[in-house]
Amino acid sequence: MLESPIKVLALDADDTLWANEHNYRQIEQAFCRYFSSYGTPESNYALLMELERTWMLPNFGYGAKAFTLTMMECALQLKERAARGENTALTAEEVRTVADYGKFLMIPHIEVFPGVRTSLERLKASGRWKLVLASKGDLQEQMDKLKASGLESYFDHIQIMVEKDVLNYQRLCRTMNCRPEELLMVGNSFKSDIAPVLELGGSACYIPSEFTWFVEVVEEFDHPHLLRCKTFEEFAERLLNE
Repeated sequence: MLESPIKVLALDADDTLWANEHNYRQIEQAFCRYFSSYGTPESNYALLMELERTWMLPNFGYGAKAFTLTMMECALQLKERAARGENTALTAEEVRTVADYGKFLMIPHIEVFPGVRTSLERLKASGRWKLVLASKGDLQEQMDKLKASGLESYFDHIQIMVEKDVLNYQRLCRTMNCRPEELLMVGNSFKSDIAPVLELGGSACYIPSEFTWFVEVVEEFDHPHLLRCKTFEEFAERLLNE
């Protein structure tokens, strides 16, 4: 299956080991409906997406805290657009509602995917690879989710990156004392988990998730060192039987 000897398995967390994006979809829909008096849910969502791309990511990065600030900014802009010279300040109820949406996202709601725990146990027990949790986003949020998942003990190292790019994967290789060709990254984002690792010279396994954040959508391609699996359990089974 893979020509190069793999020494390090780096595993994405959100939407690879456990469900995450559906929580954001739920809150996005609730937000757009709640402020429907200032615009249609569709137009509200369009503005929210624009602010995520152009305002949130450049200034605050990833995570629930950054997204909560973005919802607040979006609510202000929606009200300003609809105000027509009237008071544009958000009401106390509106501020509280947005804050509650953010609190929901900040509290870990972890649903570990079927077969993940057993697969990690088997990969760990084999002793053939070092297991690394390689995620990106807010450090505290990611660590809280990992703790809530109950999967922390399976990993030899945890690497939370500001961004998943070639530079940070190079740093991961140095930390793990491995060459790029000895690294296999597993994840659900072709943009963040797959493309940069293949560019670096490593291997990758792409496991598409039900929901993909729009900023993570890129054109996919085939590669000799790219695997495609439907589930993490399928990936583990293929690797263990190689």
